[in-house]
Amino acid sequence: MLKFKRWWVVCSMVLSLVGCGGGGSDGSSSPPPQPQPSTGSVRGLVVSSDTGSPLANATVETGGKRATTDANGVFTLSDLAVTTRAVLAVRADGYGKGFGVAEVLANTTTPVSVRLALASPPQTFAANAAAMLTAPGSAAQVQLPADALVVASTGAAATGSLTARITPINPARDPGSMPGDYTSSTGGAIESFGALNVELTDASGARLNLKPGSTATVRIPLATRSADTPATIPLYFFNESTGLWVQEGTATLRGTAPDQYYEGTVTHFTVWNADRPAETIFVRGCLRNADGSSAVGQQVQTEGIDYSGIGTDLTDAQGAFAVPMRRGGLAALFSEAGLGSNSVTVGPSETDIVLTTCLQILASPIAPQIVKPPVNETASAGGFAFFEVSARGSQPLRYQWQFNGTNIPDATLAYLVLPGLTAGQAGTYTVVVSNSAGSAAANATLTVQATVPQAPVIFGQPVAQSVVAGATATFSVGAEGADGYQWLRNGVAIAGATGPTYTLTAAALTDNGAAFSVVVSNAAGSATSAAAVLTVTAAATPPSIATPPGNVTAAVGERATFSVVATGTGPLSYQWRRNGTAIAAATEASYTTPTLTLADNGAAYSVVVSNAQGSLTSAPASLSVTADLTAERVAAVRLMYLSSELFSLGFAPFEAVNDTNLIQTSAQTCPGGGSVGLSLNGATPAAGTALPTSAASFVGAFRACSTVDGDVLNGTSSVVYNGVSLEPTNGSGTATLTNMRRTVNSAGQPTPESDVTGNGSVGVVAIGSVAGSEETVQITITPGNGASLRNELSGVVAAFQSGSAGFRVVTNKTSGQPSQIRQQFNALTFSVAGVAYVCDGSLEFGLSGLGFQGTGEVILRSGGQEVARLVATRDGLQIVVNGQVVPF
Repeated sequence: MLKFKRWWVVCSMVLSLVGCGGGGSDGSSSPPPQPQPSTGSVRGLVVSSDTGSPLANATVETGGKRATTDANGVFTLSDLAVTTRAVLAVRADGYGKGFGVAEVLANTTTPVSVRLALASPPQTFAANAAAMLTAPGSAAQVQLPADALVVASTGAAATGSLTARITPINPARDPGSMPGDYTSSTGGAIESFGALNVELTDASGARLNLKPGSTATVRIPLATRSADTPATIPLYFFNESTGLWVQEGTATLRGTAPDQYYEGTVTHFTVWNADRPAETIFVRGCLRNADGSSAVGQQVQTEGIDYSGIGTDLTDAQGAFAVPMRRGGLAALFSEAGLGSNSVTVGPSETDIVLTTCLQILASPIAPQIVKPPVNETASAGGFAFFEVSARGSQPLRYQWQFNGTNIPDATLAYLVLPGLTAGQAGTYTVVVSNSAGSAAANATLTVQATVPQAPVIFGQPVAQSVVAGATATFSVGAEGADGYQWLRNGVAIAGATGPTYTLTAAALTDNGAAFSVVVSNAAGSATSAAAVLTVTAAATPPSIATPPGNVTAAVGERATFSVVATGTGPLSYQWRRNGTAIAAATEASYTTPTLTLADNGAAYSVVVSNAQGSLTSAPASLSVTADLTAERVAAVRLMYLSSELFSLGFAPFEAVNDTNLIQTSAQTCPGGGSVGLSLNGATPAAGTALPTSAASFVGAFRACSTVDGDVLNGTSSVVYNGVSLEPTNGSGTATLTNMRRTVNSAGQPTPESDVTGNGSVGVVAIGSVAGSEETVQITITPGNGASLRNELSGVVAAFQSGSAGFRVVTNKTSGQPSQIRQQFNALTFSVAGVAYVCDGSLEFGLSGLGFQGTGEVILRSGGQEVARLVATRDGLQIVVNGQVVPF
């Protein structure tokens, strides 16, 4: 059985020991000290994924700090706020934007490495025309409809000539080129089958994205080290704020080897990844310096051999590490600290792996080792061939491709593309990988077959268009092997329309509903595209306000934002006014005020929306400025911290199970009075019945049940769980709460923050491992959309929407006592009193002779602005609002 009851007790212990702050040794309370700010540093290396060479003059940004790499590709960012996930955005000329993730520790310098993939040459296209964006020598593709893009920062329609930069990311060749650390927003690991970075800008360099309601089709080239390639796969996008991968949509495997790709539909642009979730185990071991001493604070990683993924961990004060890898997979384990370490192959295994020998940081560079050699290719004359190699060794690695023993000029990347093949290019291709310690080589053979005439193949269909009367509509087709084109309107040939694109100028209302297709042909045959329908609407319309600005309430020292949603023929222009007077430079669809004072209370804000057909002024919206929102924010922080109580409430039925996994009587469960009614898989279980270890439905209906701990339970919790193992604890469950209330008593009185009622659903995933006398369990809690938690003593209610919370507990199996507890909040989104909040961060508590010693902080944001934070100190928890410290 999942030992949910044990972890409920541990969670309750955290709340009771650290939830109320510190006190004097004689039991008297004292004012908490002001939290001392602590910062850390990140020192890293930026290299080319394709050549392994350091990249100079690359820019690295995080947390408002910015650095530039030196000639060796090295950068340092100092005075960074302590956090478990600092997201580093990295740019270098000629490369796609990359991202690294680093844990920033107080008064510590954390190492990190970021690898950038080469971007395809910039492509230009017109905003008002459908576009097909490609990457030379790759199956990567983006199909955009006309007029589908807006300026990301303002929402204004993109116009004129636009630029696209497409960057295929190949995790099979270099797993380290993937942004982030292969972690999803749910906290699990993912395995990649290829990714694509799409960056779109207008003439001013402003970043573009799809407008609401628009979609685009993307093709992500298949790139995997796995022999198991799924026919359909989840799509994930990279969240540039959290550094996590978020699932959205699916993709289908299409094409024929070696040009297979995953095709799917997206609603916005960032880095898109074809992934599937991966179960993980941990590789536990130690890292030593060349002199035999413990290597402290150094990164150790696993790199999949038969899967595309990496896992990382930083060594502790004894040089120990626990690095994740895919369960059942084969991986290389190594460190890039200093000159790098020796490499060890680990796996396959279904359980954690414990190394008997430490990794050793090298005293001298290590020569290249070829991990994946190029494979033989067979291609047709006129087609193209693609070779690639994967190698490890001390950086930088250098590559040189040869044909029949002779160097190929400028062929110095980890891959080689040969377009427009001729019979004379058949032969042996060799890649020589070298560094300062030596070199390694591998061969592959290219066979060029005579070309067999084939009819053209259409790979990009014309896209339906929607324009206003008088505007231009352009249709395009993508075809391989086409010599001739003939466009058709409703099946009839259009005179002179004999190119890959067809433009209809000054579309009329009579063109509405017309279907445009194209016949592509060559000497071997022809193919006809699908028909794209043209929609023509009436001429330009004046502006209309769909959603006027709403009244806003904010506190002194904050800012207020007013927004409007308007329709009408673009481009639309905006001018905001305060009390009837135009506000300088306030010309976007939203307006944010300067920092507020009480003098701003009662001000009226309106907006004038204009286009070529006229203008319209919105009704005024009122601004109410309050003196302070501290109390509300303190209540929100407390409820956010108590979100783990949803776990306790949801798995309350396990209170009726004893330590030997047997169901107790109602009197045994509620020795202090009250009762509990139980249902197991739809039937009432007898006392002494063993609880199933998996696939069970367990319901507890509590009535004033006073447990052995003195806690009182009321309400109903229905649990569907699936336990996988006992030692360590692994499994998952979903609970549905109906007015489930739990009151934690201390000396006969409810504690201030532990009398709560939950409603709705909550999911739990528990992942455990055992090392020696220590058991580690990571529990992730995902509240269902609409789940709520009410603090019965304050009456404040939190309604949850998305995100997750969790805690990691390290317990001594002999004593049963926790030695370390870590609470984590990942984009946990909820609302209190109609105000939406998002929290991120972590808190960590270590048990010593002095009690729980706390570190870390959790940031609470509303409307994108920080409004409060929860800080763990050696004296307990403190809430900080507007610089004011409030005892928890």
